[in-house]
Amino acid sequence: MGARRSALLVLLLTVFVDLVGFGIIIPLLPVYAKSYGATGMELGLVLSLFSLMQFLTAPFWGRLSDRIGRRPVLIVTLFISAAGYTILALARSFEVILLSRVVAGLGGANIAVAQAMIADIYPPKERAKGMGMIGAAFGLGFVFGPAIGGLAVNWGGPTGPGWAAAVICGVNAIAAIFIIKETRKGDVQPAKGSLSPFAVFHGLRRVLQLPGVGRWILAAAVAMLAFSAFEVTYSLFVQSRLGFTESGIYWIFVYIGLLIVLVQGGLVRKVVPRFGERRLVIWGAFITGAGMLVLALAGNLATLLAASLLIAVGQGIRSPSVQSLISRGASAHEQGHVLGTAQGMLAIARIVGPILGGWLYGMSTEPELGIVRYALSFIAAAVLLALAGWIAVGGKDAVDAPEPATAPETG
Repeated sequence: MGARRSALLVLLLTVFVDLVGFGIIIPLLPVYAKSYGATGMELGLVLSLFSLMQFLTAPFWGRLSDRIGRRPVLIVTLFISAAGYTILALARSFEVILLSRVVAGLGGANIAVAQAMIADIYPPKERAKGMGMIGAAFGLGFVFGPAIGGLAVNWGGPTGPGWAAAVICGVNAIAAIFIIKETRKGDVQPAKGSLSPFAVFHGLRRVLQLPGVGRWILAAAVAMLAFSAFEVTYSLFVQSRLGFTESGIYWIFVYIGLLIVLVQGGLVRKVVPRFGERRLVIWGAFITGAGMLVLALAGNLATLLAASLLIAVGQGIRSPSVQSLISRGASAHEQGHVLGTAQGMLAIARIVGPILGGWLYGMSTEPELGIVRYALSFIAAAVLLALAGWIAVGGKDAVDAPEPATAPETG
């Protein structure tokens, strides 16, 4: 137990510091891109390119970690993330901003590796708790990241957050060399298959056919489509409708991050044993959708805070629960592959979602729209989340995958 806790603490620290860098950038990125004349569709492209690279490389990193170990893959991807933020800090055109997101997407695909490390550490029945702790580390990153970003933008202007993120992720990558230990068990043989960046296409069909996995991946992908459409326009919405400054945008993200920490770091551990992952996935989708509708009608700070509370709580109980259900449907020898494929599917949603959200934002700037001005992406997100909840209703409770004696061929 002591060794497991030690490994978990080190992993969560690494994820936290990595997400601090991400949290520094994401609140201001749409506003920054818009300052270079980006249209609504192009704003979506900024986030979609990041996700396209995740889609192509998450299965590769996951499978590679199954073969050579989690530690070296995690360290390499942390250095790549630092390089992406450096390019963003140096950007003086919209095209260079796009390049920075391509490089950052290569490194950001390491989430599947982090989840596989949690699967290595935790037994199946406790895995939702472990996934929740990763979610809490994400949330803490979004508490401290935007706070640091707010200070950085005051210190260095629009390029300040990029430099701050680059330095933090670079230090994290160096520190990981000395503190991260391997979690993959040496006696577990990895599933055989291609390490091609396009391996997601080869292994997708078999992964979706795993008992109890396909429906949960689909539900997660639809919910991610909704959330990414919301994410690309949230900063622009609070700036355009409520008059938030760049610093103010960062502090509202601090609030959301703090809520995520409280939900995923505490609430999830208490409610999973009582209600089960399946119910939390369903409830989380509908609660998040309700928050999107409230947000679409927000005309003051109090309503904005209430809507953000619903969104954070819904996402906080849904995300670790669905990741646990997916993980528990995979056997030990292919955790990295299955979770990498799932992240690849979520990346497809994150490719389409920002473009959809950016397009809807561009369509919703006319004063004639009244109370829903700037908010069409939130209404679309609410509809998609209702669909995700409906898909989850037909799912089954977690059934742990049997552990085969030998590793089968995949993809």
